[in-house]
Formats: sequence, C-alpha cells, structure tokens
Amino acid sequence: MESHEEKLHKLVLQSKINETKDVMKCEASDVDKNNIEKNRAFLVVEVVLVVVLDSV
Repeated sequence: MESHEEKLHKLVLQSKINETKDVMKCEASDVDKNNIEKNRAFLVVEVVLVVVLDSV
C-alpha cells in the first residue's frame, strides 16, 4: 500500500513529465513553422531566379 507522500510524489512527477512533453511539443511546432517559412523563402528566391534566367 502506498503512503500519501508516495502518491503525492508520483502525481508531482507525472505533472512535471506532462508539462515537459507540452513544452517540447510547442518547441517542435515552432521549429516546424520556422522550417516551413525558410522553405517558402527559398522557393520564392528559386522561382525568381528561374524567371530571370528564362528571360535572359
């Protein structure tokens, strides 16, 4: 049988784990958004170069 302190310790630990997972998901989402933005910028530059080179 678990004591009150053991149960409380497990709850606190699980809460910290869940909070860490949430933070990691948020940071991963931010990284994904940044990568998408960089890829969009690269594609715009690439399209502009193709248009410029085709007109030459």
